[in-house]
Amino acid sequence: MATGALETGETPIPLEERQALVDRIAGSVELRRAARLRAFLLYVWGRVAADPGVVIHETEIGSAVFGRPEFYDTAADNIVRVNATELRKRLEKYFAEEGANEQLVMEIQRGGYVPVIRRRMSGPAPAEPVPDATHLPLESPPPALRESPAAISIASLRWWQAACALLAVCCAGLFWWVHTLGNQLEPWKADPALRTFWSQFFDSGIETDVVPADTSFGVAEDIMQRSAPLADYLNYNYKRFEDSPELPEARRQDLAQVLNRNNGSDADFRVSQQILALTGGPGRFNLKFAREYTADSAKHHNIVLIGSRESNPWVGLFSDRLNFDIDYDPVQHMPTVSNRSPQPGEAKSYGVPQNRPDSSTGYAVIAFLPDVSGHGKVLIIEGTDSQATGAAGDFLTGSDSLEAFEQKFPPGKVPFFEVLLRTSQLSGTPLHAEVLAYRISK
Repeated sequence: MATGALETGETPIPLEERQALVDRIAGSVELRRAARLRAFLLYVWGRVAADPGVVIHETEIGSAVFGRPEFYDTAADNIVRVNATELRKRLEKYFAEEGANEQLVMEIQRGGYVPVIRRRMSGPAPAEPVPDATHLPLESPPPALRESPAAISIASLRWWQAACALLAVCCAGLFWWVHTLGNQLEPWKADPALRTFWSQFFDSGIETDVVPADTSFGVAEDIMQRSAPLADYLNYNYKRFEDSPELPEARRQDLAQVLNRNNGSDADFRVSQQILALTGGPGRFNLKFAREYTADSAKHHNIVLIGSRESNPWVGLFSDRLNFDIDYDPVQHMPTVSNRSPQPGEAKSYGVPQNRPDSSTGYAVIAFLPDVSGHGKVLIIEGTDSQATGAAGDFLTGSDSLEAFEQKFPPGKVPFFEVLLRTSQLSGTPLHAEVLAYRISK
């Protein structure tokens, strides 16, 4: 694939302008309800914004955005090409309609996946100049008007009526423009289903922290073949894991290398980007890496925790309050969802099948709870694998899925809840998520 330029022309386009354009596109009507296309756009833009000369390969997008294996066969699975074609169409439609007045335009040229942002070659046609009234020829009023003050009064009244009507039209247009601009800046407000749920975070008056998982910590647990409690994470005991006498020297060296890195997950990044796209930009929440997060912030802020307890130990603060809890066996490398209080028709646990090479099945848990202080709110988004975590993010940021789920509750406000999702995917098909069970929490 050939590399693509971020900008063209003599004057460089500032990164802030380009990022603002991407945020408006991601929050547009064309992409607001298309979670995967929005994730596609945000992913390729993020790669190019970080490295303008990057080459983005089809397999990379397939793995990062659509959950395909790292080296899957693109000849047999054309999901990236199909979605790229649809994304190009929606970009064209956006700039032809909703974004017709944009000064910048974006396109993803055929034959590659690198977004190109450039200034419009030509803007809208200038308005016709209004003639200067001082240069207009003066005409004498008709004799009837010169001789009839009543006629002059009627003409003046009609003129004022027309002026008032024009002013009313202008005010209505200004109101519509402000309303539309507000919806573009904060897309969650424009959709009733998104607004009902996400207003409890964005309109709460409390800062919200989004905390993705620390995948290095999860790998360290795999190396040690045991889970580490939250206390070891909070007091930095994990830094001494490499001194464990039961580990051979080679394992201790591996452990030291892993714990010296702050690695995250592509799926967690995508979920964070999807939430950011709802708000229209930074300022509504703080993105915090799990290893840098503090207990004090957890007491005073709303929290969105992404990832299971294995790689995001902060989930352990709330595990005893969850009915659906993801357990992980670090010896067998097997995740299992525990159902502590099964209802009729529900299983006590849900394991990930290992004997279907043509399919991918996983589970995700979403929990919406009050925080430890009782003043804020906590949202936990965790999956048995990265695809399941991404599917849970799609569920919470997709209008259709949220609307269907909110119908289970009285209209107006979503109560605290837990929901268990099963995600499945056959080779070459989109990821599908279904609600297996849910609970209303107190």
